[in-house]
Amino acid sequence: MNQLLTTKEVADRLGVEPKTVLRYLHQGKLQGSKIGREYRILERSLDSLITVGNNGAQPSPLRTAIITA
Repeated sequence: MNQLLTTKEVADRLGVEPKTVLRYLHQGKLQGSKIGREYRILERSLDSLITVGNNGAQPSPLRTAIITA
C-alpha cells in the first residue's frame, strides 16, 4: 500500500523524534512532499529507508547511548 504518513507517524515507526525525520527529509535519506506547513512521506519511502539502513535485513531495535561529561 502507498499510504501517506505524517512526520509523527514515521517517527513513531522508526522510534525517533519528529525532528530526526525532518533531518532525514532535508538530507535526502527520506523522500517526502511538503503540503502546507507539514510533510507527507510515502510508506514505500519509509520501507526503503529501513531496508537500505539494514542491508535488506529486518529492522533491528534502535539503541541509545548516553554520554556524560
